[in-house]
Parts: sequence; structure tokens; C-alpha cells
Amino acid sequence: MVNISFLFGAGISKPSGLPLAKDLLEDILENKNGALDERLITVMKHVKDSLGTDNYEDIYSVLKSLRLYCDGIYKNPAAVPYLEELKKYIAEMHSYGTSTCNMICDYIDKVVCEKLQVPAKNIRGLDLLKQLSKVKHIKN
Repeated sequence: MVNISFLFGAGISKPSGLPLAKDLLEDILENKNGALDERLITVMKHVKDSLGTDNYEDIYSVLKSLRLYCDGIYKNPAAVPYLEELKKYIAEMHSYGTSTCNMICDYIDKVVCEKLQVPAKNIRGLDLLKQLSKVKHIKN
């Protein structure tokens, strides 16, 4: 018997009709129905642009790190200059204070959960696993 491990990227769910991280970020920044104050959308766009990312998870992670930093819990010296700049940027934008990060992260959670709860049309992209499961010398 041969043991084989597979590492799949997030894109494996795309053929089944689920969104990629980039698609989710577009939905998040679209702010349908004005669910989030536009100033908070502007904060997310600022983080997106400053990181050069198309992944909502990067934005989420930075904002969670900033919240922990403001609470005195996060102490990564390499990130402090960026977090200080972001903290100043947010303070100049509006008066939500430290709850800004939580409000944005809660919004991201909500949008992602809504988008991922859509049932997949058909599970696709895993045909290779099905074929391999039938090979006698490969252990299931």
C-alpha cells in the first residue's frame, strides 16, 4: 500500500460554484444595501491597497492584529510601524475608535458566511480523488 497526501488550494471549490477569496473581497467592498458605514469600507480599501492584496483574509488579519495591538496584546515589532500608521489613519477618518476593527471584521464574517452558505451546484474538481480511491495499491 502507498500512502499519498494531497494539498488543495482554496480554488478547488470554484468549479462547484463557490467564490474565490478575490470574489469574496469584491462582494465585501461592494457594501450592498449600505450594511457598513462607507468610512469603514474606505479603511478596508486603504488596507487592501497598502498591502497590495486581493484577499479579504489579509485585510481581516491586519485589522484583528491592530485590535490586539491597541489592547496591548499583539507585540510583533516588525508589524508595529504599519499598525501605528493604520491606527493614525483610522483615527483621522472617524470617531469609532478601537471598535472600528471589530465592526469591520464582524461585517467581513457576515458577508463571507452568507456567500459560502449558498449550496454548491455540484461538487466538482475532486474527480481525481474518486479515481484514486479505486486504485487497489493506494490506501483510502
